[in-house]
Amino acid sequence: MSTKKKKRTSRRRASSGTRKHKPFKTRLWRAFLLLLGFGLGLLAPWIAWLDHVVTSEFEGRKWDLPSRVYARPLSLYPGLELSAEALEAELEAAAYRRQASVSTPGSWTVSGSTYTLFRRSFEFEDGSQPALRVSVDMADGEVRGVRGPSGKLDLVRLDPAEIASIFPLHDEDRSLVSVESAPPLLITGLQAVEDRHFKNHPGVHWRGLLRAVAVNLKAGKTVQGGSTLTQQLVKNYYLSDERTLIRKLNEAFMALLLELHYDKAEILEAYLNEIYLGQQGRHGIHGFARASEFYFGQPLEALSEDRLALLVGMVRGASLYNPRRSPQRALERRNLVLDIFGSTGLLSAQQVSVAKARPLGVTARPTTGRSRYPAFIDLVRRQLRRDYREQDLRNEGLRIFTTLAPSDQKAAEAAVIEGMSALQSRGLPASLQSAVVLADVASGEVRALVGDRSPARAGFNRALDARRQVGSVIKPLVYLLALEHEQDYNLLTTVLDEPISLRQADGSTWSPDNYDDRSLGPIALIDALVQSRNQATVRVGMNIGVQSLISRLQQLGVEAPLPAVPSTLLGAVELTPLEVTQLYQSIAAGGYAVRLRAVTSVMHPDGDTLNRYPLRLVPEHRREAVALLNYALTQVVERGTARELPALLGSVKTIAGKTGTTNERRDSWFVGYTRDRVAVTWVGNDDNSPAGVTGGNAAMRLWAGLFRRLRLKSVDLDMPEGAYWTWVEMERNALSDPDCDGAVQMPFIDGTEPQQPSPCLQRLDRGNQRSIWRKWFD
Repeated sequence: MSTKKKKRTSRRRASSGTRKHKPFKTRLWRAFLLLLGFGLGLLAPWIAWLDHVVTSEFEGRKWDLPSRVYARPLSLYPGLELSAEALEAELEAAAYRRQASVSTPGSWTVSGSTYTLFRRSFEFEDGSQPALRVSVDMADGEVRGVRGPSGKLDLVRLDPAEIASIFPLHDEDRSLVSVESAPPLLITGLQAVEDRHFKNHPGVHWRGLLRAVAVNLKAGKTVQGGSTLTQQLVKNYYLSDERTLIRKLNEAFMALLLELHYDKAEILEAYLNEIYLGQQGRHGIHGFARASEFYFGQPLEALSEDRLALLVGMVRGASLYNPRRSPQRALERRNLVLDIFGSTGLLSAQQVSVAKARPLGVTARPTTGRSRYPAFIDLVRRQLRRDYREQDLRNEGLRIFTTLAPSDQKAAEAAVIEGMSALQSRGLPASLQSAVVLADVASGEVRALVGDRSPARAGFNRALDARRQVGSVIKPLVYLLALEHEQDYNLLTTVLDEPISLRQADGSTWSPDNYDDRSLGPIALIDALVQSRNQATVRVGMNIGVQSLISRLQQLGVEAPLPAVPSTLLGAVELTPLEVTQLYQSIAAGGYAVRLRAVTSVMHPDGDTLNRYPLRLVPEHRREAVALLNYALTQVVERGTARELPALLGSVKTIAGKTGTTNERRDSWFVGYTRDRVAVTWVGNDDNSPAGVTGGNAAMRLWAGLFRRLRLKSVDLDMPEGAYWTWVEMERNALSDPDCDGAVQMPFIDGTEPQQPSPCLQRLDRGNQRSIWRKWFD
């Protein structure tokens, strides 16, 4: 082979080798471009999806806010009848804290008979109320004077106690705060501790993130986080807590996208309201505003530097630094945050030193969120459901103002707890249950309600749902109907307490007995009621008509089926304690009925009043007849079946009341009222078995235990127009005179008084007798 040919061969080989190398590089580059394109093809939809999630949820963000339920606000003014114990109960319920000096809203102290308290600010339906330091002078069970910084005040309204929350289904509890209204130290301090580059980074602080990665790789586990405030918000708002690379990538990209679309103020405000800061039962505490109320019982704007530092420190771990469970660890974390506040110039060295010397200052237990009065809140929710959907109650952040008086509720709960224990010690069954309803006579506002012998226990609410026969507590309505027929009946009308047999629809015969198995024969109508005579009551009721009683019960709000049978006249009708309270409210109010209510108004979070529940008085009875019945019921307490009540009360005030006992002593009832309060107590077994109880040996004792703790005002026995007081001799049903032996004053509807003078009156030979003593209270 020639040299030339060899050279050509070498060139061909070289050329051939070059051609083989170029296709390999091309394929590698093409593979890279393909993978890059494929990656970008996948990344673009992924980023687009993340962007959609970020913008759609953040722009339309609307936190589901629980509804807040408040007790009635206590108004203090000179002349208000209020004991020192009741005032302290009201302050305790509203989470006021007793301190040596009153320097912050929500605190109080007492010196002698003068209470000094710092009222919190509060937004009422009639406007905003600022914080105010006031002094209240107390003496002899009443407020003698109220003073503020500028002198005497006519009235001071305290912020109401928060008694419950109605939570969203996801069980997050929060109150909202804006960036503008948040304490400046919270805004700057949060950034100093958690994200010093917040104002400048685009959502992710790359150097901090890389530093955290390096530390974690060196440690072999996650020991340091590099998350910005924006990333923390993304994690809380959008993502789960799982620690995976995919979640961390999602967090970083979503943080970048969030900062791309929204300004720093919007992001920071969302963070302030979203961050998790604790747990109450199954409800998570979210946001600084709610955490302030949860841990300190104060609004966020009222917190001092040390308390703000504690909340900021808890961002790193709400459970780890829980000040109630781990106070020492929380104290150390708080002091570390205070040092950061000092090193960054947010606080001076002296401010840091003073703040670190303070205790944590958290309340012993949360005063928010939980339903402290489950039976009453049950009534509130039932009344609200007439106007609101359950979803609205759970999600709209409504502010619900109720009628509950915390001091009255405390008295009712104590009466039940102590009273039921006392009944057991007297030999009654330990299985007994009880219920109490206390209402204002004039307004029908429910002041206290207990549905279980253990008042804090939620579940079966006997005050609303224990439908039991009411026994003799129905009798006053029978006699009221009779007295409205004044041409036939007055308090001295003779009625027969004799055996009576009535044929029933099924052909059987019903023959009621008296509780003592005796019949007294002819008896005055008032004595038939005072002594609770069954046979006399049935005779009066049959003359009036069973249907008349049923119609009156329905008129007063009873919705349950009512049997049109004679035994209804003796209380063989099943009512709840709340329904019985409704019946007697109209009697105690002199014939004016008002629907019992637990809610006064509902406000939207923006301040608009959505609903008011005004007072509506409706005349349901003839007032003259009610006035006579009121007197008769005071006689039940003075000399009838409730005659032991004054001794139990330790008071000589004039009280009206009625006992009730059902067959085989299954149920014990007592209904009583003063000038301004009406209350019903019930005692019995849940299974309706015989319990050995009577109206006097059980329920009346609970009623007495309640009213021993309340101020007592005698029943108003002034006669309305058309009725008057006169002196009579009861045995002869004759007119008499105060100078005659056995003469008593008794009310009559004009024209129904006795016409014949007694022998004593005749002897006195008063020529113009009627002009002297008639119309005693004209």
